[in-house]
Amino acid sequence: MIEFSLSEKLYTMIFRAARILRRCSERDTELPPGQLRLLALICALDVPTQQHVLEYMQIRPASLSEMMTKLEKGGYIIRGRDENDKRNVVITITEKGYAVNRKHYDTQRKQAIQAFDVLTEEEKQQLYSIMKKLISEWEDK
Repeated sequence: MIEFSLSEKLYTMIFRAARILRRCSERDTELPPGQLRLLALICALDVPTQQHVLEYMQIRPASLSEMMTKLEKGGYIIRGRDENDKRNVVITITEKGYAVNRKHYDTQRKQAIQAFDVLTEEEKQQLYSIMKKLISEWEDK
């Protein structure tokens, strides 16, 4: 039988935890994760243009265009030309889009609180410090 090191066990547990959290966050949503992320970004930006959104999303233009088309057909956003610069496509979120984004945000917030209810405040702070340290190290590589 193979004996795994503590580092290997931690590595596996982080992947399991991420998978569980992702699965929970995708429950009861009316849009796929990528479209929810795009909708949240559009809500967060002041006057989002398609080019502006593309810079944040870091995906291919064709992929963004496809997601935007789906959101527009679903009634979540409206795309139009910028009055000052006709080359730019300005994105406006609809009431339906705001409602879906708000519901998803509220659900995510509740899930985040519930996910760590088992920990004391001190344990949460310790976990936060450890994760911050790990992520900082991993991002530097």
